[in-house]
Amino acid sequence: MGVDAMTMNSELLINYLKERLQYRTIADAETQVQILRQAAIDYGIQVPEDDIQEEGDRQRRELRLERADQTLAWLESEEITPDQWERGITDQLLRVVMAEHLFGKDVERIFIENRLNYDGRSLYRLEVSDKALAQELFYQIEDGEISFFEAAHEYNESEVRRDRCGFEGIVHRFDLPNAQAEAVFDAVPHQVLVPMETETGFCLLWIDRIVPATLTPTVRTTILEEMLTQWLAAEMIRWKHDIPEINDALL
Repeated sequence: MGVDAMTMNSELLINYLKERLQYRTIADAETQVQILRQAAIDYGIQVPEDDIQEEGDRQRRELRLERADQTLAWLESEEITPDQWERGITDQLLRVVMAEHLFGKDVERIFIENRLNYDGRSLYRLEVSDKALAQELFYQIEDGEISFFEAAHEYNESEVRRDRCGFEGIVHRFDLPNAQAEAVFDAVPHQVLVPMETETGFCLLWIDRIVPATLTPTVRTTILEEMLTQWLAAEMIRWKHDIPEINDALL
């Protein structure tokens, strides 16, 4: 492909992203990648080759690419070179490595200071599209005419939720929209909450039990990601101030 054609394609892509209000999101994501790459150089950090290989193998298994020729054919269909694929994997893993390097020592302190945010609730959800039905089911459950599990198994519009009798799992405050989180974490176990409107209908929530906060690997990962996100936001402001042209470059 000639230089003029490549330039035209790049301009078309940028215009496409801007017209669909996606350009800023992608440009910011690329800026974050550049920040992390530079930070890795500054701190002398590298992603272990074994980790890159393991993640590549995992992606191949997920895509059912059992042979090398299948992988190369897939890369060609995606218009990606093997080097670009490996660089993408490296950038993905670098985010994890840098988060641990920068903030790993602070995780326990942050967890203790914000323990309430990491309390959990064993939660069940019943969601229907009809407001009147949601209200009627709420009254029936409150009056003991039907159990929450029976109602969830029969009326949930999601087949998966019906099969699980509405069980959502252990949730934390950050897993739920603000209004739902406030209601769920103010409720007592075995309480059904009044119907709440969602993007897809109306839901009833039932709290089975309180799960005290513990620093599980999942919570640790969440804390690290939150801290890295805050750090990157501050670094992006600095980069855009120090390197103004980055606002106009989709690297």
